[in-house]
Amino acid sequence: MKCVDLKNRVVAAAITVGILFSFSACKSEEKNDSGKVGRKETSDVVVTKKGADKTDPTDKDKATPVPPVTTSMPAKSIDELKKTDGPMLTVGCENVGPFDYYEDECRGCTYLVYYSGQIERISEHSMSDPVEATVEIPDDALFSFYEFCLKYGDGKAFAGYSEDVCDGTMYYFSYTDENGQRHSIYGGYCYEVDVLMDIVDRASAYFDPDFSIPCQNRIGGYQGLLDTVTNLSCPQIRRIDQLPDDVVLEAGVDLKYAKYFYEYTYTTTEDADKGPIVCYVSNNGVLVAMKNNRNWDVTDLIIEVNGRELHAQWDPATYNTYPLSSMLNEKKTITIEMEDWDFGKEGYVKDLKRNGPLVNVMCKPGQVVMCMTSTGNDVLRFVTRENECKCVTVATINSVTEEELLEIFGEGPVTVTISIPAV
Repeated sequence: MKCVDLKNRVVAAAITVGILFSFSACKSEEKNDSGKVGRKETSDVVVTKKGADKTDPTDKDKATPVPPVTTSMPAKSIDELKKTDGPMLTVGCENVGPFDYYEDECRGCTYLVYYSGQIERISEHSMSDPVEATVEIPDDALFSFYEFCLKYGDGKAFAGYSEDVCDGTMYYFSYTDENGQRHSIYGGYCYEVDVLMDIVDRASAYFDPDFSIPCQNRIGGYQGLLDTVTNLSCPQIRRIDQLPDDVVLEAGVDLKYAKYFYEYTYTTTEDADKGPIVCYVSNNGVLVAMKNNRNWDVTDLIIEVNGRELHAQWDPATYNTYPLSSMLNEKKTITIEMEDWDFGKEGYVKDLKRNGPLVNVMCKPGQVVMCMTSTGNDVLRFVTRENECKCVTVATINSVTEEELLEIFGEGPVTVTISIPAV
Protein backbone atom coordinates (compact mmCIF):
# COMPACT_ATOMS: atom_id res chain seq x y z
CA MET A 1 0.00 0.00 0.00
CA LYS A 2 2.90 2.34 0.76
CA CYS A 3 4.37 1.65 -2.70
CA VAL A 4 1.06 2.36 -4.38
CA ASP A 5 0.55 5.46 -2.29
CA LEU A 6 4.02 6.69 -3.22
CA LYS A 7 3.38 5.94 -6.88
CA ASN A 8 0.10 7.88 -6.76
CA ARG A 9 1.85 10.84 -5.13
CA VAL A 10 4.51 10.87 -7.87
CA VAL A 11 1.84 10.83 -10.60
CA ALA A 12 -0.12 13.62 -8.88
CA ALA A 13 3.01 15.71 -8.53
CA ALA A 14 3.82 15.24 -12.22
CA ILE A 15 0.31 16.28 -13.22
CA THR A 16 0.53 19.35 -10.97
CA VAL A 17 3.87 20.37 -12.53
CA GLY A 18 2.36 19.91 -16.00
CA ILE A 19 -0.60 22.12 -15.11
CA LEU A 20 1.65 24.81 -13.67
CA PHE A 21 3.90 24.69 -16.76
CA SER A 22 0.85 25.02 -19.05
CA PHE A 23 -0.48 27.93 -17.00
CA SER A 24 2.92 29.66 -17.15
CA ALA A 25 3.08 29.20 -20.92
CA CYS A 26 -0.42 30.62 -21.31
CA LYS A 27 0.51 33.67 -19.27
CA SER A 28 3.65 34.10 -21.39
CA GLU A 29 1.61 33.87 -24.59
CA GLU A 30 -0.92 36.29 -23.14
CA LYS A 31 1.85 38.82 -22.43
CA ASN A 32 3.32 38.43 -25.91
CA ASP A 33 -0.09 38.83 -27.53
CA SER A 34 -0.65 42.01 -25.59
CA GLY A 35 2.75 43.40 -26.49
CA LYS A 36 1.48 46.09 -28.84
CA VAL A 37 3.02 49.54 -28.82
CA GLY A 38 0.93 52.07 -26.92
CA ARG A 39 1.50 55.73 -26.03
CA LYS A 40 1.88 57.14 -22.54
CA GLU A 41 2.33 60.87 -21.91
CA THR A 42 3.56 62.99 -19.07
CA SER A 43 3.58 66.78 -19.19
CA ASP A 44 7.14 66.84 -20.58
CA VAL A 45 7.97 63.76 -22.58
CA VAL A 46 6.05 61.35 -24.79
CA VAL A 47 6.99 57.74 -24.08
CA THR A 48 6.27 54.49 -25.84
CA LYS A 49 5.31 51.40 -23.90
CA LYS A 50 5.31 47.77 -24.96
CA GLY A 51 2.94 45.75 -22.83
CA ALA A 52 -0.68 45.49 -21.75
CA ASP A 53 -3.04 48.30 -22.68
CA LYS A 54 -3.69 50.47 -19.62
CA THR A 55 -7.39 50.64 -20.53
CA ASP A 56 -7.71 46.88 -20.20
CA PRO A 57 -9.81 46.20 -17.08
CA THR A 58 -7.67 43.13 -16.36
CA ASP A 59 -4.48 45.21 -16.07
CA LYS A 60 -4.82 45.31 -12.30
CA ASP A 61 -4.30 41.55 -12.27
CA LYS A 62 -1.13 41.97 -14.38
CA ALA A 63 0.41 44.82 -12.35
CA THR A 64 3.75 44.00 -10.75
CA PRO A 65 3.37 43.87 -6.96
CA VAL A 66 5.72 46.02 -4.90
CA PRO A 67 7.44 44.00 -2.16
CA PRO A 68 6.59 45.12 1.37
CA VAL A 69 9.12 47.38 3.05
CA THR A 70 9.64 47.43 6.79
CA THR A 71 11.65 50.65 7.00
CA SER A 72 10.63 52.55 10.11
CA MET A 73 9.47 56.14 9.63
CA PRO A 74 11.43 58.43 11.99
CA ALA A 75 9.57 61.33 13.51
CA LYS A 76 10.89 64.53 11.90
CA SER A 77 9.20 67.88 11.53
CA ILE A 78 9.08 69.74 8.23
CA ASP A 79 11.21 72.50 9.76
CA GLU A 80 13.93 70.02 10.65
CA LEU A 81 13.75 68.57 7.16
CA LYS A 82 14.20 71.97 5.49
CA LYS A 83 17.44 72.63 7.40
CA THR A 84 19.18 70.09 5.16
CA ASP A 85 20.97 71.49 2.10
CA GLY A 86 20.93 70.04 -1.40
CA PRO A 87 18.63 67.71 -3.35
CA MET A 88 16.73 64.92 -1.65
CA LEU A 89 15.22 63.00 -4.59
CA THR A 90 16.42 62.87 -8.20
CA VAL A 91 14.12 61.56 -10.93
CA GLY A 92 15.66 61.24 -14.39
CA CYS A 93 13.60 60.70 -17.56
CA GLU A 94 15.61 59.58 -20.59
CA ASN A 95 13.89 59.16 -23.96
CA VAL A 96 15.09 56.10 -25.86
CA GLY A 97 14.50 56.79 -29.60
CA PRO A 98 13.68 56.69 -32.34
CA PHE A 99 15.11 60.18 -32.96
CA ASP A 100 15.20 62.62 -35.85
CA TYR A 101 18.83 63.72 -35.94
CA TYR A 102 18.00 66.74 -38.13
CA GLU A 103 15.55 68.24 -35.63
CA ASP A 104 16.01 69.80 -32.22
CA GLU A 105 14.15 67.50 -29.84
CA CYS A 106 13.59 67.09 -26.12
CA ARG A 107 15.64 64.01 -25.22
CA GLY A 108 14.58 63.86 -21.58
CA CYS A 109 14.55 65.79 -18.33
CA THR A 110 15.63 65.62 -14.70
CA TYR A 111 13.58 66.54 -11.64
CA LEU A 112 15.43 67.53 -8.46
CA VAL A 113 13.37 67.65 -5.25
CA TYR A 114 15.29 69.77 -2.72
CA TYR A 115 15.06 69.53 1.07
CA SER A 116 14.32 73.27 1.05
CA GLY A 117 10.90 72.64 -0.54
CA GLN A 118 11.63 73.34 -4.22
CA ILE A 119 11.52 71.19 -7.34
CA GLU A 120 13.78 71.99 -10.26
CA ARG A 121 13.24 70.63 -13.79
CA ILE A 122 16.09 70.56 -16.32
CA SER A 123 14.94 69.66 -19.85
CA GLU A 124 17.68 68.32 -22.13
CA HIS A 125 17.54 69.05 -25.89
CA SER A 126 19.43 67.43 -28.74
CA MET A 127 20.67 70.75 -30.19
CA SER A 128 19.66 73.76 -28.12
CA ASP A 129 20.67 74.53 -24.53
CA PRO A 130 18.91 72.90 -21.57
CA VAL A 131 15.87 74.70 -20.18
CA GLU A 132 15.51 75.12 -16.42
CA ALA A 133 12.50 75.84 -14.23
CA THR A 134 12.02 75.87 -10.45
CA VAL A 135 8.84 75.89 -8.34
CA GLU A 136 7.96 75.90 -4.64
CA ILE A 137 5.88 72.98 -3.38
CA PRO A 138 3.67 72.66 -0.27
CA ASP A 139 5.12 71.20 2.91
CA ASP A 140 2.89 68.12 2.82
CA ALA A 141 4.05 67.36 -0.74
CA LEU A 142 7.70 67.70 0.31
CA PHE A 143 7.15 65.36 3.23
CA SER A 144 5.46 62.77 1.00
CA PHE A 145 8.52 62.77 -1.29
CA TYR A 146 10.67 62.29 1.82
CA GLU A 147 8.54 59.35 2.96
CA PHE A 148 8.98 57.76 -0.48
CA CYS A 149 12.77 58.12 -0.16
CA LEU A 150 12.84 56.56 3.29
CA LYS A 151 10.62 53.68 2.25
CA TYR A 152 12.40 52.76 -0.99
CA GLY A 153 15.82 54.39 -0.58
CA ASP A 154 17.67 51.12 0.02
CA GLY A 155 16.72 49.92 -3.49
CA LYS A 156 15.65 46.46 -2.29
CA ALA A 157 12.01 46.81 -3.33
CA PHE A 158 12.88 46.94 -7.05
CA ALA A 159 16.11 44.92 -7.12
CA GLY A 160 16.21 42.68 -10.20
CA TYR A 161 13.01 44.13 -11.67
CA SER A 162 12.84 44.80 -15.43
CA GLU A 163 10.28 45.31 -18.20
CA ASP A 164 10.36 44.24 -21.85
CA VAL A 165 9.89 47.55 -23.68
CA CYS A 166 10.90 48.26 -27.29
CA ASP A 167 11.39 52.02 -26.93
CA GLY A 168 10.12 54.82 -24.76
CA THR A 169 11.45 56.51 -21.64
CA MET A 170 13.72 55.03 -18.99
CA TYR A 171 13.38 56.40 -15.47
CA TYR A 172 16.05 56.73 -12.82
CA PHE A 173 15.36 57.32 -9.13
CA SER A 174 17.94 58.11 -6.45
CA TYR A 175 17.82 59.37 -2.87
CA THR A 176 20.43 61.57 -1.20
CA ASP A 177 20.15 61.32 2.58
CA GLU A 178 20.78 64.06 5.12
CA ASN A 179 24.45 63.05 5.32
CA GLY A 180 24.92 63.59 1.58
CA GLN A 181 25.12 59.88 0.75
CA ARG A 182 23.45 58.90 -2.53
CA HIS A 183 21.30 55.76 -2.77
CA SER A 184 20.00 54.24 -6.01
CA ILE A 185 16.32 53.31 -5.86
CA TYR A 186 15.73 52.04 -9.41
CA GLY A 187 16.79 52.55 -13.01
CA GLY A 188 15.07 51.34 -16.19
CA TYR A 189 11.56 50.97 -17.61
CA CYS A 190 8.89 50.94 -14.92
CA TYR A 191 5.51 51.49 -16.61
CA GLU A 192 3.98 48.65 -14.58
CA VAL A 193 5.19 49.95 -11.20
CA ASP A 194 2.51 52.34 -10.03
CA VAL A 195 4.43 53.74 -7.07
CA LEU A 196 7.32 54.88 -9.33
CA MET A 197 5.13 56.27 -12.10
CA ASP A 198 3.15 58.14 -9.45
CA ILE A 199 6.35 59.91 -8.34
CA VAL A 200 7.05 60.92 -11.95
CA ASP A 201 3.50 62.23 -12.39
CA ARG A 202 3.62 64.17 -9.13
CA ALA A 203 6.96 65.81 -9.90
CA SER A 204 6.03 66.76 -13.48
CA ALA A 205 2.59 68.09 -12.52
CA TYR A 206 4.14 71.25 -11.07
CA PHE A 207 5.47 72.38 -14.48
CA ASP A 208 4.10 73.56 -17.79
CA PRO A 209 5.19 71.52 -20.84
CA ASP A 210 8.57 72.49 -22.29
CA PHE A 211 7.76 74.10 -25.66
CA SER A 212 10.93 76.20 -25.75
CA ILE A 213 12.36 74.61 -28.92
CA PRO A 214 10.02 76.35 -31.44
CA CYS A 215 10.56 79.65 -29.60
CA GLN A 216 14.34 79.37 -29.78
CA ASN A 217 14.20 78.41 -33.46
CA ARG A 218 12.03 81.44 -34.22
CA ILE A 219 14.27 83.88 -32.38
CA GLY A 220 17.30 82.27 -33.99
CA GLY A 221 15.95 83.25 -37.40
CA TYR A 222 17.22 86.77 -36.76
CA GLN A 223 21.00 87.00 -36.92
CA GLY A 224 22.53 87.87 -33.58
CA LEU A 225 19.25 88.21 -31.71
CA LEU A 226 19.44 84.84 -29.95
CA ASP A 227 22.80 85.75 -28.43
CA THR A 228 21.28 88.81 -26.73
CA VAL A 229 18.63 86.84 -24.81
CA THR A 230 19.45 86.84 -21.11
CA ASN A 231 17.04 84.14 -19.90
CA LEU A 232 17.13 81.61 -22.75
CA SER A 233 17.30 78.62 -20.40
CA CYS A 234 14.60 79.88 -18.02
CA PRO A 235 12.00 82.03 -19.82
CA GLN A 236 8.99 83.32 -17.95
CA ILE A 237 6.06 81.06 -18.87
CA ARG A 238 2.40 81.89 -18.38
CA ARG A 239 -0.70 80.05 -19.54
CA ILE A 240 -3.37 82.19 -21.21
CA ASP A 241 -6.76 81.34 -22.67
CA GLN A 242 -6.72 83.85 -25.55
CA LEU A 243 -4.09 85.59 -27.66
CA PRO A 244 -3.71 89.37 -27.32
CA ASP A 245 -5.38 91.41 -30.06
CA ASP A 246 -2.12 92.96 -31.28
CA VAL A 247 -0.23 89.80 -32.20
CA VAL A 248 0.33 88.77 -35.83
CA LEU A 249 -0.04 85.04 -36.49
CA GLU A 250 2.80 83.14 -38.12
CA ALA A 251 2.30 82.26 -41.78
CA GLY A 252 0.10 79.19 -42.29
CA VAL A 253 -0.92 78.87 -38.63
CA ASP A 254 -4.31 77.22 -38.02
CA LEU A 255 -5.82 77.81 -34.58
CA LYS A 256 -8.71 75.34 -34.82
CA TYR A 257 -6.85 72.75 -32.71
CA ALA A 258 -5.57 75.27 -30.14
CA LYS A 259 -7.50 75.20 -26.84
CA TYR A 260 -5.20 77.55 -24.90
CA PHE A 261 -1.71 79.05 -25.17
CA TYR A 262 1.58 79.46 -23.35
CA GLU A 263 3.30 82.84 -23.30
CA TYR A 264 7.12 82.59 -23.30
CA THR A 265 8.80 85.87 -22.35
CA TYR A 266 12.49 86.44 -23.14
CA THR A 267 14.45 89.50 -22.02
CA THR A 268 17.41 90.87 -23.98
CA THR A 269 20.58 92.81 -23.23
CA GLU A 270 19.96 95.36 -25.99
CA ASP A 271 17.07 97.67 -26.94
CA ALA A 272 15.69 97.57 -23.40
CA ASP A 273 13.30 100.38 -24.27
CA LYS A 274 11.67 98.15 -26.89
CA GLY A 275 10.60 95.56 -24.37
CA PRO A 276 11.04 91.78 -24.18
CA ILE A 277 10.51 89.17 -26.90
CA VAL A 278 7.28 87.25 -26.38
CA CYS A 279 6.48 83.95 -28.14
CA TYR A 280 3.03 82.35 -28.08
CA VAL A 281 2.79 78.56 -28.29
CA SER A 282 -0.46 76.60 -28.53
CA ASN A 283 -1.28 73.80 -26.10
CA ASN A 284 -0.15 71.26 -28.73
CA GLY A 285 3.31 72.83 -29.06
CA VAL A 286 2.90 74.95 -32.23
CA LEU A 287 4.43 78.43 -32.29
CA VAL A 288 1.59 80.69 -33.42
CA ALA A 289 2.96 84.22 -32.93
CA MET A 290 5.91 86.30 -31.76
CA LYS A 291 5.92 89.97 -30.84
CA ASN A 292 7.69 92.91 -29.28
CA ASN A 293 8.14 96.52 -30.35
CA ARG A 294 10.73 95.72 -33.01
CA ASN A 295 10.01 95.72 -36.74
CA TRP A 296 9.84 92.03 -37.69
CA ASP A 297 9.75 92.73 -41.44
CA VAL A 298 13.47 91.95 -41.63
CA THR A 299 15.31 91.73 -44.96
CA ASP A 300 17.66 88.73 -44.93
CA LEU A 301 17.63 88.20 -48.71
CA ILE A 302 17.29 90.51 -51.71
CA ILE A 303 15.72 88.78 -54.72
CA GLU A 304 15.83 90.56 -58.08
CA VAL A 305 13.41 89.31 -60.75
CA ASN A 306 13.09 91.06 -64.13
CA GLY A 307 14.28 94.32 -62.62
CA ARG A 308 11.92 94.05 -59.61
CA GLU A 309 13.55 93.88 -56.16
CA LEU A 310 11.88 91.67 -53.56
CA HIS A 311 12.83 91.26 -49.91
CA ALA A 312 12.67 87.94 -48.04
CA GLN A 313 13.33 86.58 -44.57
CA TRP A 314 15.09 83.33 -43.73
CA ASP A 315 12.91 80.57 -42.38
CA PRO A 316 13.88 80.31 -38.69
CA ALA A 317 13.71 76.51 -38.59
CA THR A 318 16.31 76.02 -41.33
CA TYR A 319 18.49 79.14 -41.32
CA ASN A 320 21.26 77.85 -39.04
CA THR A 321 21.70 74.60 -40.99
CA TYR A 322 20.82 75.64 -44.49
CA PRO A 323 23.69 75.55 -47.09
CA LEU A 324 22.31 78.47 -49.13
CA SER A 325 23.15 80.89 -46.33
CA SER A 326 26.75 79.67 -46.31
CA MET A 327 27.02 80.06 -50.09
CA LEU A 328 25.67 83.60 -49.97
CA ASN A 329 27.96 84.61 -47.12
CA GLU A 330 30.88 83.40 -49.25
CA LYS A 331 29.82 84.50 -52.75
CA LYS A 332 27.49 87.39 -51.79
CA THR A 333 25.40 86.88 -54.96
CA ILE A 334 23.92 83.84 -56.74
CA THR A 335 22.28 84.04 -60.18
CA ILE A 336 19.82 81.32 -61.22
CA GLU A 337 17.99 80.70 -64.45
CA MET A 338 14.47 79.81 -63.42
CA GLU A 339 12.28 77.49 -65.54
CA ASP A 340 8.49 76.99 -65.73
CA TRP A 341 6.68 74.85 -63.17
CA ASP A 342 3.12 74.10 -62.23
CA PHE A 343 2.91 76.48 -59.27
CA GLY A 344 6.09 78.53 -59.52
CA LYS A 345 9.56 78.69 -60.99
CA GLU A 346 12.44 76.32 -60.37
CA GLY A 347 16.15 76.70 -60.90
CA TYR A 348 19.13 74.45 -60.25
CA VAL A 349 21.90 75.84 -58.04
CA LYS A 350 25.27 74.17 -58.51
CA ASP A 351 26.71 72.41 -55.46
CA LEU A 352 23.65 73.28 -53.37
CA LYS A 353 22.72 70.30 -51.21
CA ARG A 354 20.02 70.43 -48.56
CA ASN A 355 20.52 69.27 -44.98
CA GLY A 356 17.91 66.87 -43.68
CA PRO A 357 15.02 64.99 -45.24
CA LEU A 358 12.31 66.56 -47.39
CA VAL A 359 8.82 66.66 -45.90
CA ASN A 360 5.34 67.17 -47.33
CA VAL A 361 4.18 70.72 -46.61
CA MET A 362 1.47 73.01 -47.95
CA CYS A 363 3.47 75.68 -49.79
CA LYS A 364 2.10 79.22 -49.67
CA PRO A 365 2.59 81.99 -52.26
CA GLY A 366 5.77 83.88 -51.49
CA GLN A 367 7.69 80.98 -50.04
CA VAL A 368 11.12 79.99 -51.35
CA VAL A 369 11.53 76.23 -51.04
CA MET A 370 14.11 73.60 -51.90
CA CYS A 371 13.01 70.43 -53.69
CA MET A 372 14.59 67.53 -55.53
CA THR A 373 13.94 66.84 -59.22
CA SER A 374 13.41 63.39 -60.69
CA THR A 375 17.05 63.44 -61.79
CA GLY A 376 18.26 64.02 -58.25
CA ASN A 377 19.14 67.71 -58.52
CA ASP A 378 18.31 70.09 -55.70
CA VAL A 379 16.36 73.07 -56.98
CA LEU A 380 15.02 76.30 -55.54
CA ARG A 381 11.37 77.01 -56.23
CA PHE A 382 9.55 80.32 -55.84
CA VAL A 383 5.98 79.45 -54.91
CA THR A 384 3.37 81.54 -56.76
CA ARG A 385 0.30 79.38 -56.11
CA GLU A 386 -0.69 77.38 -53.02
CA ASN A 387 0.23 73.74 -53.48
CA GLU A 388 1.36 70.70 -51.52
CA CYS A 389 5.00 69.88 -52.13
CA LYS A 390 7.71 67.67 -50.66
CA CYS A 391 10.38 70.21 -49.84
CA VAL A 392 12.21 72.27 -47.24
CA THR A 393 11.27 75.93 -46.71
CA VAL A 394 14.19 78.33 -47.20
CA ALA A 395 12.66 81.80 -46.86
CA THR A 396 9.47 83.84 -47.23
CA ILE A 397 9.11 86.95 -49.41
CA ASN A 398 7.78 89.92 -47.44
CA SER A 399 4.62 91.89 -48.26
CA VAL A 400 3.80 90.52 -51.72
CA THR A 401 0.40 89.20 -52.78
CA GLU A 402 -0.24 86.11 -54.91
CA GLU A 403 -1.38 88.30 -57.82
CA GLU A 404 1.81 90.38 -57.66
CA LEU A 405 3.98 87.26 -57.63
CA LEU A 406 2.26 85.84 -60.71
CA GLU A 407 2.80 89.14 -62.51
CA ILE A 408 6.46 89.46 -61.45
CA PHE A 409 7.49 85.95 -62.45
CA GLY A 410 5.34 85.86 -65.59
CA GLU A 411 4.91 82.85 -67.82
CA GLY A 412 8.35 82.38 -69.36
CA PRO A 413 11.82 81.60 -67.94
CA VAL A 414 13.33 84.36 -65.81
CA THR A 415 16.72 85.20 -64.36
CA VAL A 416 16.77 85.55 -60.58
CA THR A 417 19.60 87.07 -58.58
CA ILE A 418 19.75 86.34 -54.83
CA SER A 419 21.98 88.36 -52.52
CA ILE A 420 22.26 89.37 -48.89
CA PRO A 421 21.96 93.00 -47.79
CA ALA A 422 25.13 95.02 -47.43
CA VAL A 423 26.22 95.38 -43.83
